[in-house]
Amino acid sequence: MAWVLCETPSEPFDVGRGTFLGRVFWIRNEPNLQVGLWSVNQDDLRTPPAPYVFTGDETILVLEGEVEVDVEPSTKVHLRTGDIASFKKGTTSQWNITSDEYKELFIYAF
Repeated sequence: MAWVLCETPSEPFDVGRGTFLGRVFWIRNEPNLQVGLWSVNQDDLRTPPAPYVFTGDETILVLEGEVEVDVEPSTKVHLRTGDIASFKKGTTSQWNITSDEYKELFIYAF
């Protein structure tokens, strides 16, 4: 079976409860699995970062930029282009995008 990636428009990314941050290009968006490309730039970051709770297990590959992720209780993860990280369902985090542009590939399993 061959997969063909067609041109699908990106859409605003809802990070929870109607809060939109950046844009997502969906590769797969199914009930138990989400795969996509997420991008955000400094223009999107007008408000201070809010806590983000992972509602499923998530693995990310940073495609461009840098981010610091504070993971409770007291772990700070600094990710740059090419880095991979994985977070468990229920983890509370605070994201601080430190570059002008940030892009990642994410795999979210519920």
